[in-house]
Amino acid sequence: RENERPKNLKLKEPSDFDGQQATARAFWLECELYLQANAHQFKSDEHKILFVLSYCKTGAAHNFREYVVRTANITIAGGAKKGYGTWEEFGKDFTKSFVTSDVQGEAMCDLRRLTQIKEVDTYIQDFRVLVARAELTDQVTIENFFRNGLKTQIKNTLKLQLKLPMMME
Repeated sequence: RENERPKNLKLKEPSDFDGQQATARAFWLECELYLQANAHQFKSDEHKILFVLSYCKTGAAHNFREYVVRTANITIAGGAKKGYGTWEEFGKDFTKSFVTSDVQGEAMCDLRRLTQIKEVDTYIQDFRVLVARAELTDQVTIENFFRNGLKTQIKNTLKLQLKLPMMME
């Protein structure tokens, strides 16, 4: 049965979010994973929204939380509260507020800054993700970015004769 939750599945709760664009995607993904793994606890859109807001504790995220809560509690016609809206609407508001709209441009900037610090396998993994986000297809450009981020010792060893592994296929 697809919708049954494995009994031993335990995901870490999301980290607190401060509103920084650099961590917004990761925070949103942590929340989505947690909510999916614990869907039996979050049956309504309002519960999902309140869960995410509970981790928006400081900085711009706190201001966003305050705005969402105040807006939801506005009294409308007939004395009812406006409410939190749908999960989809909330996701769009969150994205508009914290996630950059220029994913490709951000990825290109990250590629320019990417340098190998640890093992080359870790560097390759990070590089692949950024190339995909940047939607790069030109092999020469990809090779140049790859070579530029390698440790100097490795660049020298390769003597700029590096053939990029067929990792983009």
